[in-house]
Amino acid sequence: MSIVFRLPCGQRARFGAASEAGKCLRHTPDLARCIRRVMTEPAFCIFITTVCEGSVPSVRDGDGKPCVFKTEIEAQREIADFVMTRLQEFIDGHRDFEDAMTVEEYVVPVDVHPDGSIVDVDGNRFGAESN
Repeated sequence: MSIVFRLPCGQRARFGAASEAGKCLRHTPDLARCIRRVMTEPAFCIFITTVCEGSVPSVRDGDGKPCVFKTEIEAQREIADFVMTRLQEFIDGHRDFEDAMTVEEYVVPVDVHPDGSIVDVDGNRFGAESN
């Protein structure tokens, strides 16, 4: 049985035993970051800045987990869809003009963990919210 690690340079290293890996990887900088990258997937999330909590995911799924998008353009299109909905609500008389025209959401690159939680570029982790 061999052990495979992805190193900081993006290369993979194969070791015959854990002890052999430990000797070599002890000198590898940013090992935790490399292992984390292997276990997570990059994605994009829509955030909003709140007064009390700061930057937080603004869109969540039915389980309370942050919604993630595979590409930045997908997330941007979702924001555009929000804006068009708000503008239509203004036209229909259900929303004020300034409220309809204000775009507070923005796209942030995140790492998605196997449990569905995300980590933003500042290292903040967001999981499922309880209702």
